[in-house]
Amino acid sequence: MWQQLLLPLVAFAVPVGVGALVSAFGFNLVLAAIPVVFAAAAVWFSTTLRLPASRLREKPAMTRSWLAPLRNGAAAVFRDPVLRIAAAGFMVFNMLNPLVLAIFAPMWSLLTGSPEKATSVFGWVAGLYSVGWLLAGAVMALEQRRMKRQPADSARIMRRSLLTWMCLCGAGLSALATFAFTPGDFAGFHNRFSLLSGLTLPAITMIPFGLAQVLASVKLRNFFQSRLPEGAMADGMAFLYAAALALATLGMLGLKFLFGAMSGLAPFTAVAWCLPVLALLYFGLTWALARRTRTA
Repeated sequence: MWQQLLLPLVAFAVPVGVGALVSAFGFNLVLAAIPVVFAAAAVWFSTTLRLPASRLREKPAMTRSWLAPLRNGAAAVFRDPVLRIAAAGFMVFNMLNPLVLAIFAPMWSLLTGSPEKATSVFGWVAGLYSVGWLLAGAVMALEQRRMKRQPADSARIMRRSLLTWMCLCGAGLSALATFAFTPGDFAGFHNRFSLLSGLTLPAITMIPFGLAQVLASVKLRNFFQSRLPEGAMADGMAFLYAAALALATLGMLGLKFLFGAMSGLAPFTAVAWCLPVLALLYFGLTWALARRTRTA
């Protein structure tokens, strides 16, 4: 419980705080502080981590070829049409995280024309996405309490919640259309030391976007796990994460090509025009999963 609460809070405070410091004092001071922070973290980690002695004496077991789990997992997934839809849904919903936070938002923040300002702008985007992550944890906690009060309806509640958040994530793609404007249209850099100087409309839209994206991805993953045959859990999850990583990598390569071929706001405008097609894909997967699980 505390871990689920602490991680999003740290993920919000660190990028926003670092962005504000860089915007106010430049990179040199922040870069000088990084070794100190790492040294303090290493000391804290080495003095607080304790492993059982039995774990330290354990020898790693012999493993199969790394391809074997992927083959077995793929076979388990492709035998079940519901698993195929759930896997496809998880991959396309989950890839939004690396595409937006690793390429799309950083490239957009560079339109400020200043590395210091760009750091502050991106820090708010990443930080408020983490606020959505925090709210997603609260939503899941409330749903668990509701299912405990109504155990007979837990399957129906989970299915309806899954389909609802898949639809909301598809609608939440509209948040990415706000990146078709320059950061200067939203950010107020008049106050050099203001913590809010890098706050923009796209950053604010990351709260509902992050909420829907995290919940849709987590619920699809949990649903996928619940449908796997007995004994196929490890191999099925290995295939799912490998396929998701491959798709996200292809998406990032596609964005790399897009930003290499276009400049300024052009790539962001092009992505905004493609959003309705992507939303149709998301709604189509939601409809297919709803139809299959109605009688599955």
